[in-house]
Amino acid sequence: MPATLSNVIKNNNGLRVFCGGCSRVRDLDVHALSKRFGGGFSVPDVGRRARCQACGHVGGQMQVVVLSAPYMES
Repeated sequence: MPATLSNVIKNNNGLRVFCGGCSRVRDLDVHALSKRFGGGFSVPDVGRRARCQACGHVGGQMQVVVLSAPYMES
């Protein structure tokens, strides 16, 4: 089962998309995406719908990004 936007938010992660046309990289606003498409929307579906603002290509590779890791004592 693929990750959803709710999973990404719940785990304090972010999303990064890589354009399949020009290789542009952009961090996405997960909260805005969740409001627009709903929390159950899957991360792969975001990638399929992503449109590059630089070249207009539709579709990109998604990467879940850790925004903050819990502090661990050594």
